[in-house]
Formats: sequence, structure tokens, C-alpha cells
Amino acid sequence: MTNRIYQIDSLRGFAIILMLLQHIPLFLVENLQTIVYSLAIFLSRFSAPLFFILAGYCTFLSFIKNGPKHILKRSAEIFLYGIIVNIFRHQSLLTINVLTSISVFIIICTIIIYIKSKYAYAMILISLIVYSFMIPETVSNIQYTSDILKSGEYPIAAWLIYSVIGLGIAWINNIQNKKIIASASILSVIFGITILAFDYYKLSFIQNTPPFMFMVLGLIGIIYMLMTMVSSKILETFGKNSLFIYVSHMFLFSFIPVISGIGKPLSITAALIVYIITLTVTYYLLKEDMPK
Repeated sequence: MTNRIYQIDSLRGFAIILMLLQHIPLFLVENLQTIVYSLAIFLSRFSAPLFFILAGYCTFLSFIKNGPKHILKRSAEIFLYGIIVNIFRHQSLLTINVLTSISVFIIICTIIIYIKSKYAYAMILISLIVYSFMIPETVSNIQYTSDILKSGEYPIAAWLIYSVIGLGIAWINNIQNKKIIASASILSVIFGITILAFDYYKLSFIQNTPPFMFMVLGLIGIIYMLMTMVSSKILETFGKNSLFIYVSHMFLFSFIPVISGIGKPLSITAALIVYIITLTVTYYLLKEDMPK
């Protein structure tokens, strides 16, 4: 018997597969100015928001089941893995990468749960939405905004909203009505496209701008519905081992090439072949861990 939720594992597995689609060429290819890599980047943009949403969602479930001490311990473990990843990527130890962001988001979500106030949750969510609508130039000129909130690959102030939304989804007892999910997802995509059409906000895959946020949230909702209709052992396997895969691929494709002096010798086609081989080998190495 297992208490794991296979849809969550599948979503996490989907996210890690998309992330590898961008990262492997990024680490191994010299010329990334190709249509193929642009498509890979576009698809991989679902990865980080999905990880952040799942972090908030699972924080609530873990809080109910195991209590705050277990969550804080898990957050500390993820933060340490984030430091290891920075070493593998030859970056400053305290660079805010996806793992260190998740560890901070888990703590913030834990505090929100501990407060036990839906009004506090609503105020935090509204504040984050307002923040997302502030253009980057405005945010950068706010003197009281800490650099740590604006720095790193996934700035805390801009990307926290996904984990808070994930927390809210779990808080309202995991909506099962597919019509509600479908309607909310479609409306989110439409709203994102609408504000993009006004040309006030650019669609940026780096900065978490409102068009990006609403379109991605809507598309993730649609992906979630699809995941509830099918069960994929491949996605579940990747999802269950996503943290191991993330750290390992940084070692294999970022750390080793640099210290070995190999550099970036591959073409985009060769990198995609490496990507497929990596997914295949990873699945067959890890599939035995799946419950029968």
C-alpha cells in the first residue's frame, strides 16, 4: 500500500521531463539559436511553475499528515540540494535556483497554513497578484524591495504566487469538479491572451509577467485534467524520483563537461538524441522502485 497520489507524481514527472528538454541542450550545445531549441524552451517554461504549484499543494498535504517539523526538515534538505546544484553549475553557493526557491516557498506556505486564516491567505494572494501586475521597471525602482526578493533565477517575490495558488488548491479540499477546473483554466488562458493583446505587458519567459502567469496557470489546469484521465507509469517513475534526477543531471551534464574540458561540442540534433537516451536509461534504472 502507498499513500502517494499518482496524479501528483505524474505532474512532477511531466515537469522534470520538460526541464530536461531545455537543460540538456543548454549544457551540451554551443549554438542554441535554432528553431528546435526555441521550441524546447517554450515547452520547458511549464516546468518551474508546475514545480512551484506542486510544492504549495504538497506542503498542505504534508502539514496535515506529518506536521510542520517534518515540512521544515524537508525544506532544509531541498535547500542543501540547491547549494549542491550551485556547486555543480559553478555558481555562487547562495544563488537562488529552483530548489532554493522551492525550499523558501515551502516555509512561507507552512507559515500561512499555521496562521489558519483564510483572510490572511487571501491578502497574501492579492498582494502577489498586484505585485505581478507591476511592470519590472516599477519593481526595480522600489527602494524597500529587498534584493533577495528580486534576485536569482526565480525571484521569490515574482514566483511565490504559484506555490500560494497550489496551497489554495489543496486548502479548498482538492476540487474534483472537472467543469470548474476546465472553465477556470480556459478563462485564465483567455485573460492572459487579452492583457497581452493590449501590448502593455510583454510575454516574457524569464520574468513572471501577467500574460505568462495566467496563460501558464490555465494550461497547467488543462494538463492536470488530462493527467487525471490517464495513468502513466513512466511519468510516475520520473515524478517519484524528480529530486534525484534534477541533482544528477546537473552533475552529469553541467559539472562533468566543465571539469573534463569537453565544453559544448554537440549539435542540437545530437543533444536531443542524448535527451532521449537519458530518459530511457533513467526510466529503466528507476522503474523497479515503483510499487507493484
